[in-house]
Amino acid sequence: MHLFVRERPMLEGEIVEIAEIREWFEMNYSDFSVGAVTAHVAMMTVNGMKRYHHVDPEDGLDNLFFRVGRGRYRLYVPGVDEEPPPRN
Repeated sequence: MHLFVRERPMLEGEIVEIAEIREWFEMNYSDFSVGAVTAHVAMMTVNGMKRYHHVDPEDGLDNLFFRVGRGRYRLYVPGVDEEPPPRN
C-alpha cells in the first residue's frame, strides 16, 4: 500500500476509490488477489472496523488511510484525524 501511495502520489485530502487501488495492483502486481488488496486496505484504515482483526505492528506504518465513505479513502493525517484505537 505504501508503494501504491508513492507511485500514485496522493495529495492530502485527495479521495481514492477502492476500485482504483485494486486496478493499480492488478496492473502492477497481478500476483495479489483482489481479496488480499481489499484486506490490506481495511487493515491500514485507521477508522475501519476490520482492522481490529489484525495485530498492530506498533510502528504506525499501518496507519495509512482514513475512510470517508463506502469504498472511498484518503490519506490519514495524524493530529487532525481521530487517533486510531489500539488493536488486539
